[in-house]
Amino acid sequence: MGCEKPAENPELRDAIYQDLLSEAERYKKEIESKDKEIEGYKVELESPESIAGQKKIAKENIFNSKSEIFKLRQKLQYFEIAAESRKIYIRKQSLADFKRGVEWMPPDIREDYFLRKNLQFSPKNWMRGAASIKIEQKKEKSEHAPEH
Repeated sequence: MGCEKPAENPELRDAIYQDLLSEAERYKKEIESKDKEIEGYKVELESPESIAGQKKIAKENIFNSKSEIFKLRQKLQYFEIAAESRKIYIRKQSLADFKRGVEWMPPDIREDYFLRKNLQFSPKNWMRGAASIKIEQKKEKSEHAPEH
């Protein structure tokens, strides 16, 4: 029988931790993209061929992009902190569960996390009567379906 010991990096097997890291990485890429946009607007602003209207639009675009970058950095920081917090939690919980001989990550916690995430990012503007439209579409499909 092999010797059993607690996992060294249990967070690497944690789907929630991996999701938090991927979200942080997504925001890093968005920030880099916005930084490149700002550089393009600055070139446009400093161009001697630009007319006054174009320069005004470039200034507005720079301001708006910097504002978006500020918000993106806040979200990035949130996901970095959440990932680090999750890492600490998983290491403590994994060790405690190992000592008790219990599964270290119950699947229901993972399912709850992803369900909440999907609900958070799902559309919040529901059409009035959308349910009845789907029912009517199902009826139409069943009427057009060939009978056996």
